Amino acid sequence: MRLHRRVLVAALALPLLHSRDGPVGAEQLSRVTTGDGRILSARKFLDGLGVNAHVSWPGHYPYSQTGKVIAALDYLGVRKLRDYINSSTLPVFERLAASGVRLNLLLNPKVGLDNYLGWARSLARNHPGSVAALEGPNEVDKWPVTFGRLEGFAAAVATQRALYAGAKSDPVLAKAPVYNLTISGISRSKSAALGDLSAHADYANVHPYYRAGQQSWGHSLRDTRYTLKNYLASARWTAPGRPVVLTETGSTTAVGSAIGVSEEIQARQILNSLMAAAAHQVAATYIYELVDSHDAGPQDVESHYGLYRYDWTPKPAAMALHNLTRILGRGRGARAPRASPAPEYMLTGMPAAGRSLLFRLDDGTYAIVLWAEPDLWNEDASVPIAAPTVTAHIAFSAVQPSVLVYDPLVSDRPLRSLGPTRRLGVPVSDHPLIVQVSRAPASGGAYPGAVTAPPAS
Repeated sequence: MRLHRRVLVAALALPLLHSRDGPVGAEQLSRVTTGDGRILSARKFLDGLGVNAHVSWPGHYPYSQTGKVIAALDYLGVRKLRDYINSSTLPVFERLAASGVRLNLLLNPKVGLDNYLGWARSLARNHPGSVAALEGPNEVDKWPVTFGRLEGFAAAVATQRALYAGAKSDPVLAKAPVYNLTISGISRSKSAALGDLSAHADYANVHPYYRAGQQSWGHSLRDTRYTLKNYLASARWTAPGRPVVLTETGSTTAVGSAIGVSEEIQARQILNSLMAAAAHQVAATYIYELVDSHDAGPQDVESHYGLYRYDWTPKPAAMALHNLTRILGRGRGARAPRASPAPEYMLTGMPAAGRSLLFRLDDGTYAIVLWAEPDLWNEDASVPIAAPTVTAHIAFSAVQPSVLVYDPLVSDRPLRSLGPTRRLGVPVSDHPLIVQVSRAPASGGAYPGAVTAPPAS
């Protein structure tokens, strides 16, 4: 990720404050921030997005509907999928790869390492570029591993070592990144038992979950150990010095369960979690999961992690992710135009834990993303918590010919289209809003209407 330095306007002689992980408090009108000075590539951010799936469960509805899996990924604007691979589902993976899906192949030690590497090699040969990553065993504290005569953590370590050695010695697979094994949650003792695996993984790996309406600042108001920052730190306990990937993250819509939220709150959480991951320079983020994988009742936690419902109708999170990838993906894949200077601006009036990022899009425009992370869910009553709306103000150092304001919860089209603009207010509440800045002039007015999700078929 290339780093750039923005020249700040003279008004930035005020002290610069940058929000850290922490619950949102009252509005601070004196707050001034311009982010942390980095300009992120929208293409790299979008290319790092993926989803989890259970295509590896033979004949299991709804993942048995391969055409709908492909259509859903197309609609989301996501081309990476994480799943186990086995002999019975290899033809499905071939079809996915042929459609342009890139696969993070999760190793189930029970299938045998040689078989796993052979299937991965076949996919890589038949569909160059289709193997996005090779990943070590999943949550080894919950799913014990055996390797030869070894069991438990010793077997998990031996498996990770053998995976890395086998992949890097294979001329077809050598360039595929190898992700480290994972444990559930955060545990120093379990990480210490696994030891330093940085020599056997290209990326550290961890699974942060945002449950019961909490955000990247904590798993729960009652237990604030589980911040995204702490999750990322824990990933490096077993792979120090390595960049981090999140191969599982998400929230369940099993309302009434101890950790479930409404579909509308899930959408906000997922958008916020993706922005928080980008702010922490996470290399790849895989949402758990594509579609509800079970139908065991409204309060069954495992039945409701999907971006799509069990019948393949999209939840608000699917529509919001579609909008986000469309907005930030303007010109995606096209030859990038000559870079224009980044906009110089001052941002004031953000909430106490409001955050901002600056992206450069492939079409040469820039997108300022503003969001806040309040507590979204009353865990005791299982109802949403209304988030306060704070008007943040953006002051540019020079008039910008075209400014568009998007809300990915609503549409992939601009809600406001402004002509020459020097200052504007943006209502920040509990999810990202996107201010796109371009040198090209735009007509005034607004674009009506919201996105209508097509069926995943």
